[in-house]
Amino acid sequence: MTLATAQPTHQVLNQARPATGWNAFSGDAALAGVVDRLAPWVAEKASALGAHAGDAETQELARLANRFGPELKTHASATAPTGSSFTRPGTT
Repeated sequence: MTLATAQPTHQVLNQARPATGWNAFSGDAALAGVVDRLAPWVAEKASALGAHAGDAETQELARLANRFGPELKTHASATAPTGSSFTRPGTT
């Protein structure tokens, strides 16, 4: 039997759904309540940060950071584009 014709052995039910499309600050009622009572001046920035944390692109970058460890590049490549040295793994 090849991988292409393999049959599933069981249904996986204990996997968390992707943590995207939500605000990590406003979605946490306890945290939002504490900020509302003790530090209301930070609520707007915390909400913006929470939205960033729940963004699909941010989650993808976090997944890549967990998958591919840091690499020390002591010298720029002669063919590297100028500006940013960041490239996503698997891209050219």
